[in-house]
Amino acid sequence: MIELGVTLIRFGLAVSAWSLAAGIFGAWSKHRAATESARRGVFAAAILSWAGAAVLVRLLVSRDFRVAYVWEYTSLTLPDIYAFTALWAGQAGSLLFWLCILGVVSTIALANMRGKLPDFEPQLPWIIASIQLFFFLLITFAADPFQLLTDRYPEAAIALPVDGNGLNPQLQNFGMIIHPPLLYAGYIAYTIPFALAMAALASGNLGDLSHGASWIRAARRWSIAAWMILGFGILCGARWAYVELGWGGYWAWDPVENASLMPWLTGTAFLHSVMIEERRGMLRRWNIFLIALTYLLCLFGTFLTRSGILSSVHSFAQSDVGPFFVRFMSTWAFAAAALFLWRWKELRAAQPFHSVLSRESSFLFQNLLLLGICGAVFWGTMYPIISENFTGEKVTVDAPYFNKVVLPLGLALYLLTGSGPLISWRRASGESLRKNLGMPVALGVLAGMAAVALGSRDWMASSAFGLSFFIVAAVILDLYTSSRVLSKQTSQPLLRSSLVLIDRNHRRYGGFLTHIGMAVLLIGLAGNAFNQEVEKHLAPGESMELGHYRLVYRGFEEDNDGHRNIYRANVDLLREGEPIGSEHPEISIYFPGQEKETRNSEVAIRPTLFEDLYIIFAEPDGSNAVIRMMIHPLIAFVWAGGFLAVLGALVAIVPWRFSLPRGASSAAAALVLVLVGAGAHAETPRYTHALGNRDPIAKEFACRCGCTMILHECDHPNCPGSGPQLDEIAAWRAEGLTDRQIIDRVVARDGLKALSSPPAEGFHLSAWLAPFLAVAMGAAGLTAFFFFRRNTPEPTVAELTAGEKDAVEKALKERRS
Repeated sequence: MIELGVTLIRFGLAVSAWSLAAGIFGAWSKHRAATESARRGVFAAAILSWAGAAVLVRLLVSRDFRVAYVWEYTSLTLPDIYAFTALWAGQAGSLLFWLCILGVVSTIALANMRGKLPDFEPQLPWIIASIQLFFFLLITFAADPFQLLTDRYPEAAIALPVDGNGLNPQLQNFGMIIHPPLLYAGYIAYTIPFALAMAALASGNLGDLSHGASWIRAARRWSIAAWMILGFGILCGARWAYVELGWGGYWAWDPVENASLMPWLTGTAFLHSVMIEERRGMLRRWNIFLIALTYLLCLFGTFLTRSGILSSVHSFAQSDVGPFFVRFMSTWAFAAAALFLWRWKELRAAQPFHSVLSRESSFLFQNLLLLGICGAVFWGTMYPIISENFTGEKVTVDAPYFNKVVLPLGLALYLLTGSGPLISWRRASGESLRKNLGMPVALGVLAGMAAVALGSRDWMASSAFGLSFFIVAAVILDLYTSSRVLSKQTSQPLLRSSLVLIDRNHRRYGGFLTHIGMAVLLIGLAGNAFNQEVEKHLAPGESMELGHYRLVYRGFEEDNDGHRNIYRANVDLLREGEPIGSEHPEISIYFPGQEKETRNSEVAIRPTLFEDLYIIFAEPDGSNAVIRMMIHPLIAFVWAGGFLAVLGALVAIVPWRFSLPRGASSAAAALVLVLVGAGAHAETPRYTHALGNRDPIAKEFACRCGCTMILHECDHPNCPGSGPQLDEIAAWRAEGLTDRQIIDRVVARDGLKALSSPPAEGFHLSAWLAPFLAVAMGAAGLTAFFFFRRNTPEPTVAELTAGEKDAVEKALKERRS
């Protein structure tokens, strides 16, 4: 079996090399047989990668410890389902799995597009083959999944181990089954829009000026699918972190988390700007740039995970694949830039921007903010390396930095998200702005004021509540206005007209549903400002209180399932004095007493519509226990909003139509009334700030154990290093030290890397100012651009090439009408 796997990979390498050579020859010489050979070679290479992966899965499930990869990620006690997921748990296996998904995506794309895009279809096979070849080279020369154990660890030749190293306990979770494959699929799906853009540039078939390029229309659905899958993967990863890691959060701004967010942000920008090219023939150069940047960021995220240049709880061990990725990214970046400059004149826009107050300009400013947020995430992620190279001093950039830099930019983005669809194309008048935005703005302001009345004292949280209602009101107003027109034309009920309207334009209203989902998600994010927590050492029968909850500790039970010790706490819960049931948080200790002893928390969560009660069994101590209890307000809105955003993307790409049965509008109205009634009877809590018994200054420090979390959030089972640091801070408090004195003492001993964010002074001031300055300069440049265009005369047909005259004449006629 091992030899078969090696042979399949070697054949795949040869076939993909042939596909690349034949594809380039076919595209250059217009030799159809060579192009078809390259296309079939892509299919064959895909089949060979699938077969190689099947062999590796067989070796993993059969626990063939002769293979180094099998020994490193499986054991005799590991359940078979997690032996299967070990395919993507390690470096080599995940690269082979990536190649398999690339094969699936490429096969679907090439088969679906055959005959539909004759202008640049010859270019697609060699572009995809080049990417296939790169990954075959990786798993052949840098990360061989079939490498023998004796080749990697020569000492194993003396005695082959009878058991494997096993899978990380935190990866033995349902999230492991769905989260990594979804992220990989999202990354890889962006290969097709990128390949289409490069094929259009290489062939010179960029479409007519008035209605956008044909590659745009072909790439749009793939881009929506990639955005949806990647977003769902990020959401599943957040949920996995929330229920598995036992720290109470779902997003830690870890470098690998950031790496998945960056292409999602630029992909979002592309989906907005592509509408302008399709409708107005504008932003043609910008769209090429965005899709190329998105794909390169997908590769960068993969490089960041595997290179070891930054510390992350998600990253693989440092290996030799980093230089391969750098060369591959550099090659495609140079090729894309060269093609882009070569076709620069042919990518001119059909029409100029007319006004800064227009839907086109609104989308462009949204793009600016999305790229600004992406740039801020990139800057913060890479800043530790930048600082070390320029100052020789290591710093830590954790969640507090990103929250202070990214969230204000995000709120500005939400403001444009709500207002953009209500602004007219070309040029909006002051009267139309007042008419379209007046009611949503008023509702948003009222919602923000209501948040303050309910206890919000955080300006960003209050703004988030207001902006969420603003976006929802804007969507409802747009749908209502359009539905009222249709209702008058057809004499149908208003609600039925709304459903018919949605059915007629899946893409538009799927996008609106995504906007609503993002607004709901923002409400959940705002709830973080009101988190409460407390931690206490309890003996059986003792209790602790938090908010309107009371927890009574009844002791714990100990169990063993052969490869771990399980400690299960028994706690009773009361809400406002009334019993609401029992919960049983756990600690699992894998390989107890050994050098690689690992602890893993299984938290207990009591969810409601408005808050989650989150209970962690932090540490057993004889018959006593350390229990940590948290209240997370509005967190259900994070999961609901994320799901609605993904559902909206799915609606946008659904190609079929459905017929509305009789009574559908009445049923929908009844459902709305039920939901409104349920919400009216749900209790609306008043939130206050509470930091528990952990010193607030702990938020200013990074945990020293290397978990990439801030000290205030690091928990005992997964991070034994946090306890001594917290005890040290408590002792200094007892001495009467102020916040500034504690920070100075820690920095004097451990350096700036002990802080969770760079100090806002000296060179490190650039960490805080650079993102805002970049966005401000971009906004100033766009404003100046609009002012300049306003005073520029319209282009004349005589200034254009012969091939552009008809298209531009049509565009100018449309504009003047």
